[in-house]
Amino acid sequence: MIALVIAIAVFRFYQKLGVRHQKVHWQIGLLGMIVFLIVQYISVYSFEFFKALETDESTVSSVLLFGFFGSAISIVVVFLLYQILDKRWNKKGKSKIESEINDIGFKE
Repeated sequence: MIALVIAIAVFRFYQKLGVRHQKVHWQIGLLGMIVFLIVQYISVYSFEFFKALETDESTVSSVLLFGFFGSAISIVVVFLLYQILDKRWNKKGKSKIESEINDIGFKE
């Protein structure tokens, strides 16, 4: 349930990024949400893999702890992707503006 709430928050976070850079906001929001959920599912499946390797019974506390770390890793990955996209789109915007400024005063 918490993962769903975080996924919706990630959608809104990425949607604002899309609006700020004149991209299709719902697609960018969906990208962020999908990345979050994929990393979350990878963490769940890796827990199942490690649980299959050990012979001891897993306790509820170990499942909750692994879920917490999976959510933390997902949030870090989403934030890093956000930073990468923001820097990339800012760089493209600046280079376009700089080229327009440099063209002022030259006759074609």
